[in-house]
Amino acid sequence: MKLKPLMIVLSFVISTGFLFGGWLIYKNVLIEEPLKNWINQQKEVRFIDMEIKPNHASVTIAIDPSTKSVRELYKMVENKLKDITRSREIDIILKEDESNPLTTLWYSQSFLMKEALSQRTYSQIPFLIENWKENQYIDKGEAELDEENVYLFLQKGKHTLVKVIPLDEEVKGNG
Repeated sequence: MKLKPLMIVLSFVISTGFLFGGWLIYKNVLIEEPLKNWINQQKEVRFIDMEIKPNHASVTIAIDPSTKSVRELYKMVENKLKDITRSREIDIILKEDESNPLTTLWYSQSFLMKEALSQRTYSQIPFLIENWKENQYIDKGEAELDEENVYLFLQKGKHTLVKVIPLDEEVKGNG
């Protein structure tokens, strides 16, 4: 039996089209659209961007300054993302406004915060926030901690900054 080059090329093109087309349909219909719809229904979260790869999902969101608990909201988004993406590695990126004066403050004043995290002196975090208030860097500041992250909310006037700082393996006590 003689193989025809045209049939081989045509079979390859059709198979490739089905594979990529199937992936795009799966990604758009079963992952991106449900996640976008869910985020858009939440009052305290705004959808910015999303990137879905076969083994990794990344979503960029903005958190409303009026949220009651950054930790609870972040965990809710994280759980929904894990549920929809079905065990992919996930990243939740919080949108930052580089022109926000609190972003500048964070980069200039975060050394002590990172030092407290690396030395596992978590009790220093509230004192750092109080110090920032006393020095009038911020009007309001809150910090929450769980086994995976530190959640910060800072406010100065109309400007807000939300940070989720992951505890690395050695800080978690697992390494």
